[in-house]
Amino acid sequence: MIQIPENWFGTTQGLWRLFEANAMYRESPVSFPPKLMDDDDDDEEPSSSPLIQVQDGVALLSISGPLTSQESWLDEWFGITSYPAIHRALGELVERYEAGDIHSVIQVYSTPGGDANGINGLTESMQAAKAAIPGMIGYTGSTALSAGYWLASINDTLRVDSMGEVGSIGVVSVAKTLHRMLKEEGIDVEVVRSGKYKALLSPYEPLSEAGLREVEQKGAQLHGFFIDHITRQRPQLASRRTSEWAEGQTFFGQQAIDLGLADGPTTTLNALVNRLIDEHNASSSSYSFSTLRGTDPMAKKIVVSSPEEQAKLAAGVDLSQIQHTEVD
Repeated sequence: MIQIPENWFGTTQGLWRLFEANAMYRESPVSFPPKLMDDDDDDEEPSSSPLIQVQDGVALLSISGPLTSQESWLDEWFGITSYPAIHRALGELVERYEAGDIHSVIQVYSTPGGDANGINGLTESMQAAKAAIPGMIGYTGSTALSAGYWLASINDTLRVDSMGEVGSIGVVSVAKTLHRMLKEEGIDVEVVRSGKYKALLSPYEPLSEAGLREVEQKGAQLHGFFIDHITRQRPQLASRRTSEWAEGQTFFGQQAIDLGLADGPTTTLNALVNRLIDEHNASSSSYSFSTLRGTDPMAKKIVVSSPEEQAKLAAGVDLSQIQHTEVD
């Protein structure tokens, strides 16, 4: 079952998309059968994360759709991404980077935002992955809004397409009541509480002013946490009034760059991927030569791949002090 959050770091449309997905499942669960493991799958190694695609050593981590803290087998049906799925994908990317399978990572965002609950834990995972994979980049050619922008801002660099949209820094909370419906159906409900602030917005009684005030206060606190997080990730925003960028507004490419919410210039994803591939190819060119090692009559090829080590070799540093490999 899809879990509906109490506090939403995202757009209202994104929240309603989650409500609609939940309603669709409740109306017809049989329309969404869980994926069953085939008997032939028992001998197969676990597949890589479906959030990851790799192109010539550049890994693309797709963070799309509403973001939820609770994982469900329904996520794939409704285009939802969970925080646990992102966490696992980050772990896989670190392993593949350390194994040399990939040389760059771009987090590609297309999300209206998501659940406030659990985002701090995912933030820690993002920061750990960033430390393990230098130069990780955030990117959107679509939307990186609210919780999506929270995550994208963790990267040292956040690039956008000219029509990429970022921002929506704020909190949405929804309160609803079944009171009138139950009354029309002739169902009597009495809410009994101990503690005057306990469950003030129970769906079985009319909405109360005290309950709504409490929701507003909690939302304001969460909004403050959000702003604090963004200014820690992008300190240049601290000099701007929060009314310019942190009241739920969204901004397209160049305007986001001008405000300091993203880094310029604007670019497409294809151009960004190709640049990373070209830079890697240029930096990985190696210098090699043949020589005799000691009394061994067999010639060895000495390969020095690092530009820094190549510079040492050119400067006359003894080979024993240079990182290199020997190939027969």
